[in-house]
Amino acid sequence: MNAERVMNATRLRPVHAGNVIEFETVATPEMQWAGLGRLGRPVVIHGELASVEADVACGRAYAHITVMAEVVTGDVARRIGIEAVLGAHRTVTLTGEVGFLAGWPVICTGVPLTCGGLTFMPGAYRAMRDPSDLDTYGIRFRGTTYRLPDPSGV
Repeated sequence: MNAERVMNATRLRPVHAGNVIEFETVATPEMQWAGLGRLGRPVVIHGELASVEADVACGRAYAHITVMAEVVTGDVARRIGIEAVLGAHRTVTLTGEVGFLAGWPVICTGVPLTCGGLTFMPGAYRAMRDPSDLDTYGIRFRGTTYRLPDPSGV
């Protein structure tokens, strides 16, 4: 993984899609519904940047982004799509990790899967080999790797 890099949100471009980012914004009704915070309050979003539209309106630059946010509510983990509009007063951290769009391996779950104290809801997650056992994969989520349970149940 590469080192993280902080940049002004208005410098995001479509070429950045596929990178895992982290940024602070204000919670919208959709974000509150998804468990990402309270309406109108600051919230930190962590997830894969899916798309970027950079533009200028009334002399002010902004980036309209879509992120596959990695959300934990209690002990339940899931990925959800959110949109945000970020102005020049916001910074974005490129974490140095990449996601599906950049070719990261994928684990698809059809049923809830519990590992590392979290229950991952059905969906697609980034996969990563366990450094201690290269034959074993884990789910890469919010900067942590959650080792998959042994299929034999042991």
